[in-house]
Amino acid sequence: MNVTLPVDPLDLKHENAALRERLAEVEAALAAKTAEAEANAAMAEANAAKAERLQQSLDALARQIFGRSSERVDPRQLQLAFEEAVKAGETPPPFVGEAPDEETPPADDDPKKRKKRKKRNGRAPLPAHLPRERKPHNPDPEELICECCGGEKTAFGEEVTSQLEYRPASFVVIEHVREKFSCKKCHAGVTTAPLPAFPIDRGRPGAGLLAEIITRKYGDHTPLNRLSGIFAREGVSLSKQTLCDWIRASAGPKLLKPIYEEIRRSVFASPVIQADETGIRVLRHSIPGRRKGQIWAVGARPGEVCYAYAPTKDGEWVVNLLGRYKGFLQADAANGFDVLYKDGSIVEVGCNAHCRRRFVKAKDAGERAAVWVLAAYKKLYAIEREAREEGLDSDARLRLRQEKSKPLVEQLYKYLDELATTLRPSSLTAQGVKYARNHREALCRFLEDGRLEIDNNRAERALRQVALGRVNWTFAGSPAGAERATILYSLVASCKELGINPAAYLKDVIERIPSHPNRLIAELTPRGWLAQQRKARDATPDEDEAPSS
Repeated sequence: MNVTLPVDPLDLKHENAALRERLAEVEAALAAKTAEAEANAAMAEANAAKAERLQQSLDALARQIFGRSSERVDPRQLQLAFEEAVKAGETPPPFVGEAPDEETPPADDDPKKRKKRKKRNGRAPLPAHLPRERKPHNPDPEELICECCGGEKTAFGEEVTSQLEYRPASFVVIEHVREKFSCKKCHAGVTTAPLPAFPIDRGRPGAGLLAEIITRKYGDHTPLNRLSGIFAREGVSLSKQTLCDWIRASAGPKLLKPIYEEIRRSVFASPVIQADETGIRVLRHSIPGRRKGQIWAVGARPGEVCYAYAPTKDGEWVVNLLGRYKGFLQADAANGFDVLYKDGSIVEVGCNAHCRRRFVKAKDAGERAAVWVLAAYKKLYAIEREAREEGLDSDARLRLRQEKSKPLVEQLYKYLDELATTLRPSSLTAQGVKYARNHREALCRFLEDGRLEIDNNRAERALRQVALGRVNWTFAGSPAGAERATILYSLVASCKELGINPAAYLKDVIERIPSHPNRLIAELTPRGWLAQQRKARDATPDEDEAPSS
């Protein structure tokens, strides 16, 4: 019996093959769609991270332009962030305590230890050393007749009202007169007294004028073209080129350069130095194609700041500047310094201000985890302030740090290690945590030696001289001009740290240096000059104690 199949098996075979092909195409299309979706999700995540970084940069730029420049955190803001974090269910780390309120000084029953509050009302008295001029003002004669009895009024006292006035500085021409002497009989052998040593050979400027020009340019940041205009208003025409020539001579080997070299020698002889750098524009650079250079500030004890110029901040120039130094070097974690620490002769000391700065930015961006770290730094800096106020020496300061700061730092880094596993790598707090953990040894080195500071702020403050100046003078004309600027900046900045009037100091040393022994050049550095002034003042008896003749 013959059976007829409804469908040819060969057709079914072809149909199944077509279905399998179609299924493979659908699976391939589905896989492509899935891959595309995953790629889109990854791209969306990357875009979101990029948008977050851009927003952070935008916020940081807005804070830089419109916000305050100080990095000091208002204690009220920190307290508010603390309370918000607690309300959100976050538990403060053990090192924070109840609240980061370290600004309120503890009550003290000893009135000698209480800080004097600043008077907010009233005007400060005018300085007593200023000269006084009396200007009497009397009533009209008819007003001195008494209306009651017709008698004449007599003076019985006075009222004095002080007014502060200003008289512009004036130029003076000093004429050095030398009489000529000769024999009356033969009129031979003319004799005259020798000229005194001038600051600049065959130059017209006196020591006071040179000191004023240097102070105005490198202390008050007045460019020479503006200074030329100021002098022109006073009736003296001095071109910018003339002023440049005088600056060049002042920073030369016959005048102020030997004092600068003595400051530099003293700085690099110190067991602890701080260093930082900033960029300046150089019009005619020694390296073709470059338009920037670097000015370094290297400081040791207060009153000794040495500036130096380098074409770049590459490791080679860092070695040329600091390579022969032996001791502690406190600086930021720039890669250019790494070559100095390889042989161990220079010991790296980190800057906690750089580390703290990253958490300040994170707090400003609304990241609450940074609040706890800032609270810890607040306590650390309160301990440093305590050491300064009590006038502790290096040994006593080390004991205080070992007792109070070291346990706090250990707890802080334990918290940072735990925090690192919970943060997004792109967050500002994560970047701060990474910086702190990567440089922990250098950042904690201040706990090992009382001579070390907690941060590198002193070198950073020294660079403000350059940062303020370049806003006005814009660029250095050449590398040689930048080097001359470092010489004069060193003297002016050292004077400012010691509270010395730079103009008075420069006038005195410019007058003295032509005849001063080179072996006693240390007496002409700002620190040595101030010591000599104090010694002379102490040796001079007061008028009340002077013996009567």
